[in-house]
Amino acid sequence: MKILVVDDNLSMRRLYASYLRDVCELSIASGGREALEYSRKERFDLYITDLIMPGMDGIQFIKKLRTIHPDAGVIVVSQTEEIDLAIGAFRQNPLEFLRKPLKKNLLLNAIQRTVEIRKLRENVKDLRRESTSDPGCPSPVVGESPVMQTFWEKVKRIAEMDLTPAVLVSGESGTGKEVVARQLHRWSRRSAMPFISVNCGLMTGELASSELMGVKKGVATGVEPRKGKFQIANQGTLFLDEIAELPLNIQPMLLRVLQERVVTPVGSTEEIPVDVQVIAATNRDLSQCVSEGRFREDLYYRLNVVQLSIPPLRRHPEDIRPLLEHLYRRHGGRGEMPVKERELALWTRCRWPGNIRQLESALINRMIDDRPMDPETIGVEPARTGSGIMDLNDAMPWSEIKRRIIQFNMDSTGGNIREAARRLGMAKSTLWEYCRRNGINGTE
Repeated sequence: MKILVVDDNLSMRRLYASYLRDVCELSIASGGREALEYSRKERFDLYITDLIMPGMDGIQFIKKLRTIHPDAGVIVVSQTEEIDLAIGAFRQNPLEFLRKPLKKNLLLNAIQRTVEIRKLRENVKDLRRESTSDPGCPSPVVGESPVMQTFWEKVKRIAEMDLTPAVLVSGESGTGKEVVARQLHRWSRRSAMPFISVNCGLMTGELASSELMGVKKGVATGVEPRKGKFQIANQGTLFLDEIAELPLNIQPMLLRVLQERVVTPVGSTEEIPVDVQVIAATNRDLSQCVSEGRFREDLYYRLNVVQLSIPPLRRHPEDIRPLLEHLYRRHGGRGEMPVKERELALWTRCRWPGNIRQLESALINRMIDDRPMDPETIGVEPARTGSGIMDLNDAMPWSEIKRRIIQFNMDSTGGNIREAARRLGMAKSTLWEYCRRNGINGTE
């Protein structure tokens, strides 16, 4: 470790050198100002300083040091009669205090304690970072296209509002509605509090009421009291996924919670106040559900105070590359991503009806099989664009026409020899040999 000793007394500096030169990388300063100059150029693991020094005493040095390295470990060394100054030093939060005359074993023990305390503080910081991070949501947010940049800017504006209106997240299946809800929670002032996710499509009427509102003790024989999701999420965020599937008889209960900000557990008459940010999500048209009588109109308007509509993947294909790279790392991928440039061009041109969820599934299978993707086998097809027209004319020799047709099919299949051969009605071995002789890149 690197230690900086600050003492104006030459004999003390020599003593420190004899004690520490074999156990650390030692630097020595004769005063506070010199020590600050060292500290601005280099960070030390520990500072050992005297209190009484000309020019800048130990208290002043510690104050200045804290502005440069707020978490620096400090050991203060002082004479017994300097106790008043020592008390002032402790107000500056040094980690250890030693009296002169200085003994080697006490100094080494103090250094060891300081190192251990520093490690504990670093561990606490790491734990705090882990506790506020969310494995269900990438950070930073993935999405480089203008469409998604605009979308995430809106999410952030909503999250930073002082008010906490209900938010309705809509989008096709697989667009990442829960990811959006988690990011909204992460950017909000509630980020340190719970994020609770509930799938409304998995709850029956009776289960939904007890799950959301809780159960009172003694409501029935053998039934234990428990808190509902609203109480568990208090001060935090409650995410109601598949809100269109919420049983009709439970919808009035949810409406009352949104209106009154209180819950009444099953079997109880007690009203329990709750402060919860409610985010609901659906891939269905809630207004259509209202028209069909399957969703309450008043609840719809309570939930739809702020609406976030997630763009489908086909609207921002330029994000496919960063999404694939993120998903590849998330699933334990190391080194270079297996989807190469030619194949990536095919993935980018494909329409993904299952959106990011389908893209993720395709990548996982690509990582397992280590073979280029066959669009037909995973239910996607290249989007039809003007680039599907080949530039051919009567003046071209047959060899050039043949080369262009093969090159076009190789490009459209991402270099997949097997798929291109199937489309061309050729033997795979024949196409492989042609590509090899004509410098056309392809993969098995």
